[in-house]
Amino acid sequence: MVRRAVIWTFSAQFASFFIGFVGSIAVARLLSPREMGIYAVAAATIGLLQLVSTFGVGAYVIREVELSQKTLDTAFTINTLLAILLALIIAGASYPTAIFLRESAVASVLQVLALTPLLSIPEFRPATVLQREMKFGALSLIGVMKLAISIIVTVASAAMGASYMSPAYGTVASAVFGTIAFVSVAPHHVNFRTSLAQWRPIAKFGFQIMSVSGVSVAAARISDLVLGRLLGLTTLGLYSRASNLSNMIFSNLYGTGTRVVYAQLAKDFRERGVVRDTFLLGLRMIAGFMGPVLIGIAVLARPLIAGLYGEKWLGAAPVLSLLMVAQFISLTFAMNWELFAVRDKLGLQVKYEVSRSIFGVMAQTIGCFFGIIGAAASTVVTAFFSIALYVPMMPRLADSNHRELVKIYLEAFSLTVVACLPAAVLMYMNDWSAGTSVIQIVAAVLLGGCGWFLLLFTRSHPLAMEMRHFTRLIVAKLSTKTADSA
Repeated sequence: MVRRAVIWTFSAQFASFFIGFVGSIAVARLLSPREMGIYAVAAATIGLLQLVSTFGVGAYVIREVELSQKTLDTAFTINTLLAILLALIIAGASYPTAIFLRESAVASVLQVLALTPLLSIPEFRPATVLQREMKFGALSLIGVMKLAISIIVTVASAAMGASYMSPAYGTVASAVFGTIAFVSVAPHHVNFRTSLAQWRPIAKFGFQIMSVSGVSVAAARISDLVLGRLLGLTTLGLYSRASNLSNMIFSNLYGTGTRVVYAQLAKDFRERGVVRDTFLLGLRMIAGFMGPVLIGIAVLARPLIAGLYGEKWLGAAPVLSLLMVAQFISLTFAMNWELFAVRDKLGLQVKYEVSRSIFGVMAQTIGCFFGIIGAAASTVVTAFFSIALYVPMMPRLADSNHRELVKIYLEAFSLTVVACLPAAVLMYMNDWSAGTSVIQIVAAVLLGGCGWFLLLFTRSHPLAMEMRHFTRLIVAKLSTKTADSA
């Protein structure tokens, strides 16, 4: 079941990444950095206000050992109340935010985006139960289609002159489609019964999740607003272009992997009370794959940005490099939330996240005084600070030890060096030019990829084992079809 879930989820996320990637190129070609900056401000404001949406109601349903109908009804009720509250807050904050940033266009974007929490209410129950049941096929397909609808509407709106409103229209269209899709795919899970019978345990869990995830989300959005205020909307537009690409890569790859791992960790802990094997296997696979991707993009950021988005976005390249390095460092405490959630230790993680978030906001505020590079460099500093917070706790939560984790980190580092060294040498020889030959870049990436594959198989890495298993399945199916045809 886990392997099937991983295959479904990663296949869909690769499709999502491709669609989102192509869409981001089209949008960047149609909109200016300032227009993207206006939307980025609105998105940052919503991200700050969406603190209430990180309440973790869905995570509680997924984690619950014995899920009763009353618990599900209560979760739906709480989620509905939070969605209504969020919509009202977003609409009410539209004009104050526009005044604060001296940009009236921000109010229009926020007023449209205020619809999205309301539109998502009917999908909560079917989407959450499908994830609990690990039915990632339907979830993945709907996720891909939602993104495709968002991109299509955004690009079409931009092409018709909707300017900074284009991404807002795409977001609303995606929310409408998502609700229709989930209701259609899982009608047996659609129910509007309300209850508050089990509100106390859900509220306790929700406040813990909100304190953990919400604080970090709020800190990131506050940082964006500070950057927009201190450095201007055009600079924020450049920063958000790099940040969006960084988040797209991270969420579609890392986020997908941890989503499946969390479901399996919760299942293991419910049934056997242990998480060690699943956690170590998941960490090894995620770090071994993500490390080369993150550092490879950091090395090739200049030609990547120039080739995809055009010269007007080249100022986002150094930001992208630094953000990728920060994410690479963050792999040392990967899946920390999943461990804290499964172990019911979110109260402890709140303290860590509050400290990390306050440090991050302060670091980026200081960094802004050194320009856009200083703002991006602050994320690297914050990543190192986070290591000091989380790494000491990870072995205890995972039923593991520091030696096992260090072994995985060193392995991921060696895979990253082997995969990225040819590209790094090429860029160094070309003085890190954005005009480096595409043919040379492709050759360097292929050479690094071959080294990565070779090291995977010589170390009997679980990624290599999965590749062999997948290859055998393909060969077996092809052989069966050939035999049937004969």
